[in-house]
Amino acid sequence: MLNRDPEKNFEEFWQTFNNRYPFFEVRNVDWKKQYETYRAKVTSQTRDDELFDILCQMLAPLNDGHVSLIAQTSEDRKRRFTPEKTPRFWREFTSPQQIKQLFETTGKTLVANGFGQPKAY
Repeated sequence: MLNRDPEKNFEEFWQTFNNRYPFFEVRNVDWKKQYETYRAKVTSQTRDDELFDILCQMLAPLNDGHVSLIAQTSEDRKRRFTPEKTPRFWREFTSPQQIKQLFETTGKTLVANGFGQPKAY
């Protein structure tokens, strides 16, 4: 059975990250300050979609592509969030020419290891 207690879920979420996420300092995020900022926004009346948005706001400063939040919605769909603003791949390979160059230099190795032929861009 799902626990629909938004306050308890907020507390569990914050505590889990507090205990297990090792990169707050590297990411320059004061996680305790995040708690102080967002805890007051969660009440017993907070809807699931509102809680999801609040948790996303808390995670946003991490800018970490290894972090994601996924929630099942009432419409039997999933909401997904990752705090990484621009994935590293897109920062490094922002044009078709850069991607083509990558495959020209590594394509033979990729194909030799079971990957398909690179597509023309």
